[in-house]
Amino acid sequence: MKFLLSFFITIFLLFVYNGTFASDGTIDISFVTGTGFDGPINAIVKQQDGKIVIGGQFYNYNGTPSASIIRLNSDGSIDGSFTIGTGFNGAVTALGITSNGKIVAAGTFDDYNSNYSKGVVRLNSDGTFDPTFVTGGGISGARNFYTINAMVIQSDNKVILGGRFNGYDSNTVADIVRINTDGSFDSSFLQGGGFDNETFSLAIQPDNKIIVGGTFNGYDSNTVANIVRLNSDGTFDSSFSTGAGFSDKVSSIVVQSDNKILMAGPFTTYDGNSIPYLVRLNSNGSVDGSFNTSINFDGTINSAVIQSNGKIIVGGVFNNYGSTAVSHGIAQLTSAGALDSTFTIGTGFDFTPLAMLLDSNEKLIVGGDFGYYNGSTAVDIIRLNADPVVISSSGGGGHHSSGFLPSLVKIPTPAPTPINVSTSCAPLITSSIARGKKNNPEEVNKLVTFLNTHEGTSLLPDGIYGKNDIKAIKDFQTKYYKDIFSPFLKNKVTGIVGYYTRFKINELNCSKK
Repeated sequence: MKFLLSFFITIFLLFVYNGTFASDGTIDISFVTGTGFDGPINAIVKQQDGKIVIGGQFYNYNGTPSASIIRLNSDGSIDGSFTIGTGFNGAVTALGITSNGKIVAAGTFDDYNSNYSKGVVRLNSDGTFDPTFVTGGGISGARNFYTINAMVIQSDNKVILGGRFNGYDSNTVADIVRINTDGSFDSSFLQGGGFDNETFSLAIQPDNKIIVGGTFNGYDSNTVANIVRLNSDGTFDSSFSTGAGFSDKVSSIVVQSDNKILMAGPFTTYDGNSIPYLVRLNSNGSVDGSFNTSINFDGTINSAVIQSNGKIIVGGVFNNYGSTAVSHGIAQLTSAGALDSTFTIGTGFDFTPLAMLLDSNEKLIVGGDFGYYNGSTAVDIIRLNADPVVISSSGGGGHHSSGFLPSLVKIPTPAPTPINVSTSCAPLITSSIARGKKNNPEEVNKLVTFLNTHEGTSLLPDGIYGKNDIKAIKDFQTKYYKDIFSPFLKNKVTGIVGYYTRFKINELNCSKK
């Protein structure tokens, strides 16, 4: 009986979709993640063998302990040959892979499996600590605070880091540094006075010039606005003319095969012209006139990837493109920057995608700080089919991608609606909060206010997620352990305000309204 029911449902759907494209962005059900992560993902890189390395602010994946880094097989299962021991004691915010398969991780940590390494470390291909990469005192910052937002690895395996920091192993730097293959400071990278503010994105061109984006107004006494190109030796490249530059942060940079440069971020103008959130530049810094300069999303774009067919997938915080509703947090554009209407994937993400990667099969791996995708459970990671599927009753001429068809008949798990909670109540906490992360002060203060009101604490709303706040969240997680951690079979609380902790806070907050 069940077989007949499934058969008729499938036949019905085949008629419904007869002769049409199934939407790009359907869930790839061959990538099995179980209960997913218990904290957000910041970085994803792929190895030549198809395995993927993931870094973030998590303690567990699918019930298995893994502190801030893990390697998955191509089917989403844990790669047991990747041995990390106790892992990191802080967040991993950037990852890179060298030409010989070693893995470089950067973030707000100073220990990896009982090996001291502050801010940056290199691992062997099996996950063990690489003692030949000697970083000395590592990364440092004002008042011992620093962030690392971006990493690129050159063809010679030197590592470039960008973020907010002022030193590397006792050498003075300003928000950018290049590290030799043995971990030593690369003094041949002539940054001079460096940047006057934080860097957020990095990209290397085929000619080894380095494009840097961020929230800065100067580089080594040269006036620039949130974007600059450096020569391979770190000096300012005056041939890259950006005029008045960007009005706000450049979050993502992608260099195309034709050397044109795609840039995304919360900016609204470039060189004085209204160009919101996404722009493509020519190799000399001028605007590419063949690309749509009126990207009309109602929120910002944080990241972008380019498919082999030239189409662009963007991730961010948006719901609409002009008057057209699009899926929350993700959309596809044509190679000319127009909205691709064939990319219709329902409601999209409930919260924010932070990292995207196209694997070797052009499938899209998305990591971030979310719990659902188009109504189906997907905790902080998911893989989507990126190529369209054509279903044709003619039996020929259709483009079928192996393994894609079952996603058409998948019945999604609905997102839970808490009892006695108004669905119109806006979430109180909308982003993750964790020790060592550059948290949003407003989010931290909202969290503190909630804890003081609901849990009777007496925390100081100073915008900083300090030790007293962490203790209060751990107490909260202990109190609501069953609701927050039972999916992960965990034996300890984390102090990370991840998806399920946030969900419980928002549930309790809404129940009082």
